Amino acid sequence: MSALIGLVLVLAAVSYGSSSSCNATGNKTLTQCYGAVGQPLFIYLITNPSGYTLILKNNITGTVFTHRNNISRFYGTFANHSIFYPNGTVQLTKAEKMHSGKYLFEIYRGSAGQFLQARTVDLFIKVPVSAPTLSQLCLPHGETRVSCSAEGDNPQYSWTLGNRPLHAGVAYLSNDSHTVILKKSVSGALTCTACNLISSQNITQELITCPGLGAPVICVLPNKTEIQVRMNASLDAISLLSNTEIFFSLGENEISSAICHIQPHSPQGGVNGNFTLLAVAVGAIILLMALSLAIYCLYKKKNSPTEPDGRIDDTQELVYAQVTVAKKRSQIGRKKEAEPEVVYGQVKV
Repeated sequence: MSALIGLVLVLAAVSYGSSSSCNATGNKTLTQCYGAVGQPLFIYLITNPSGYTLILKNNITGTVFTHRNNISRFYGTFANHSIFYPNGTVQLTKAEKMHSGKYLFEIYRGSAGQFLQARTVDLFIKVPVSAPTLSQLCLPHGETRVSCSAEGDNPQYSWTLGNRPLHAGVAYLSNDSHTVILKKSVSGALTCTACNLISSQNITQELITCPGLGAPVICVLPNKTEIQVRMNASLDAISLLSNTEIFFSLGENEISSAICHIQPHSPQGGVNGNFTLLAVAVGAIILLMALSLAIYCLYKKKNSPTEPDGRIDDTQELVYAQVTVAKKRSQIGRKKEAEPEVVYGQVKV
């Protein structure tokens, strides 16, 4: 008979797909049961209900199940989609969140109602986790940020790389378990497992290679302030951002935009940086020329002749030259040639 009952339970589980079960038998005063939304849930209350009166009460809605004189009845949230099996098992054919709560299970001897035992059953119906998804993002210095997400009630995440748990040697670990940052040059198959109290799912992906960031592109904010925007080095940032308006968040609610120029921004500062270097070079040359001229003038001053009283002799040297003036000879008769007249003139050098 027990084998037949077990076969009935197995067939019921197969009919409704995945199922959960909970064992509230024995002398335990408190049992916690977990079920998945939309799936069957089996609650084992007593091993042999024959000769007993059974009552299951919700602490809010009241009685939801009774079994007396081999007749079972369901009430409230358990009505219309619950089954009681002869082996003392209650099945919710389709568990819903409204079934969650605290229940009191009471056992009485026979139909007379002699109280024997009471147990508490805490029932939690949760949404199972969905198949997780992975997203990979390259960071500026070659690291890879990987995020894992799944639907469901309170999913928890764990990671493995090549079937080994992540450690500080390959990743920057934090309390935020759904996101990890892998160090530069880390490669291999990364697996994310999402689970909660009633289900578990995982996904595996090969890590991408992150080349770092390419050359920056100049973008201008509405207030004319220039900013640098850099993209993954494997992308053509100039083509993608040329004369393009980009939007970004400055805070939780503040969104700003910028227009990007076509020319890439030079790491040395671009055109403005070149003009600055040229101005500094010209200024240095002018300063050197002025310094050289000052040194030359000082040298000339120190080597100029001075008077005994310390004054510089600014008189000029006189040079005398003999100048001869010849008179025109007469064509009629020649007179005795007279001595030429000597005139002295003062010539300044």
